[in-house]
Formats: sequence, structure tokens, C-alpha cells
Amino acid sequence: MKRLLLFSTAIIFAFQSLLGQTIIIGSGTTGNSVLPFSSTSGYSYSQQIFNASEIATQAGMINSISFQYISPTPQVADSITIYIGNTTKSAFSSYEDWVNASSMSEVFSGSISLYNIAPNNWVDIELEAPFQWDGVSNLVISVLDNNTSAIYGLGNTFYTHTSNNKTLNYTSHSYPININFLGSGTLISQRNNIQLNFGVSNSCSKPSLMTSSNISQNSATISWMGNNSTSQWEIEYKTNTDTSWTNATAITSNDTF
Repeated sequence: MKRLLLFSTAIIFAFQSLLGQTIIIGSGTTGNSVLPFSSTSGYSYSQQIFNASEIATQAGMINSISFQYISPTPQVADSITIYIGNTTKSAFSSYEDWVNASSMSEVFSGSISLYNIAPNNWVDIELEAPFQWDGVSNLVISVLDNNTSAIYGLGNTFYTHTSNNKTLNYTSHSYPININFLGSGTLISQRNNIQLNFGVSNSCSKPSLMTSSNISQNSATISWMGNNSTSQWEIEYKTNTDTSWTNATAITSNDTF
């Protein structure tokens, strides 16, 4: 058992495999029925640019993204594919200024359950392939909906905010969309409110049953439980008034610190 000397009784611990940060971009309350995908067209595709300055200093792995679903009608969106890429574009210059599909990574493909009962209506989409943001480039997030049927009458489905020329959208009522052969889209002056949830790769196991004991003025004992695939942990700490984390130790294979 190891002990850690601390400088305050108000201590917060974090495990590197659990540590992350959520970045929220946009707080608008304008509803939209076509972003990030259309609720009224059979097929749709959107690209939205988020500048590096909006993401600030948080670099690393994006494990999930979230949109604010405001429709009172729950639904399941089928055949959704999400792509993310680093880009030098800060805005779209024309109706055909698409970010090339080959420069993005597919991070999700499947169905998304939409409902508005989560806190602040956020619907979280866990990425099947977490995306590594380089911390410098702007970010493009593309959502393809090649579902064969539309759910009509839902009206506005997601919250957006004003952001000129950062959204390019394409819809089709008749044919599936091939993102490698896109024509003219529509420049939209709105962009989804979005959460970017950073952390390490989902392949890293998260601890559970974390407990603290033997707490004194300058030390504490922390215990947790991992799963069978976990062999090492990296621990960080901070006081409740600090803004940054401090490495508590080198990587440890113990489940008590």
C-alpha cells in the first residue's frame, strides 16, 4: 500500500483511464429540422466546422459527441454514419466547398435513440472509433443519414446557434447519398450546439467502486476495482480550488494507492 502526501484536506482524485473533459460549443435555443440530420427528408448529409479556438486547449481523444434533441417525440434514427476530421477550413466558401471524405475518419455507424429526457436534452453518441484531435486544426463533424424513410411532422428536432458559413447541408428525397460524389449543398447560418467529450480511448477500462479511507490532514488511501483486462493505472490529483491536475505517481499496477 502506498501513501500520498497532500497539501489540503479537500482533495479530488482522478484516474487517467477515466479522466476527461467535456467541451460545450453553442448555447442557442433555435430549433432546426435538418441538423445534424434531417427529420423530414429520406436522406441527408451535413458538415459542420468547429474552430480550434472554440475547443480551446483541450487536445486528445474524442470518445463521444452529444447533440441537444428537443422534439417531444422519441425516435430511433437508423443508418446514421458519423465522420470526423481535422481541417484547415475555418468556414465553407461556397455551396460545393465540402471537406473531402478521404480526409475524415468514420467514427460511428448504426442507430441512435433520440429522446429529450436527459439533462439539458443532451443525447450522447459514443464513438465506435474514438477520434484523435491534434489540438491545432479546426474540426469538421459530418453526419450521413441514409435511412430509407423519413419521420414527418416532427418539426424542429435539435437546438442550434448562429454561426455563419460553418454548416453545409445536402438532402435528397429520392436517392441515397454518396459522400464521395456530392453536388451543390446549402450553406446554413446555424450550427448544432454540441458537446465534445474528451478522454482516452474506450479500450482503456474505467475503474469502479472507488473508495477513500484513512483521510487525514495530509494523506489518504484510495481503493478501486478494475476489470480483468486492466493491468496498470495512472493517478492524478488536485485540490478543489486548483484548475489543473498533478501526477500523483508513475503508472501503478496496484488497485490501492
